[in-house]
Amino acid sequence: MGKDIQDYLDKGINGAPQLRPDEKRKFLGTYRERVVFVLTYAELTKDQYKAFCLEQIEHHPNGTILINANVNMTIQSQIMKLSQEQQVTFRLVDTNDLTPKPESIALVYTLDHAIDKEDIYLTIPIKKTSPELEKSVVNPVSEVPKAESFFKKLFKRK
Repeated sequence: MGKDIQDYLDKGINGAPQLRPDEKRKFLGTYRERVVFVLTYAELTKDQYKAFCLEQIEHHPNGTILINANVNMTIQSQIMKLSQEQQVTFRLVDTNDLTPKPESIALVYTLDHAIDKEDIYLTIPIKKTSPELEKSVVNPVSEVPKAESFFKKLFKRK
């Protein structure tokens, strides 16, 4: 009976244990074996991404598009419009990554069951992106000024 109580307390303090939380975080809340394809921030700047999405959705209907909430609002609205036209659900996923890299995952198309597709990455060649391009894909996050530390305030010379 002691182990049951400890398990109950652990679940109350830490929450229910999750299966492969790092994998779910990487793929915007889903498991790798359910993923049909992923797109990075850099790939969302290519015109070919829409045609690729349409082709994949046609081959694998009834999925869900997971969009990283850090994606630029213009691109988010394009993806939402595409999902509505194809009658596919979409969901914005908030991540802790405030400064994503061009190779970070920005969009995931997933099914509700495992398909174990081997190649889930888009094969459009990606050129080195410029900082302006990166800023155009990622929502701007306002810089929060750092507060002065307690010890700096304490030992500050007047």
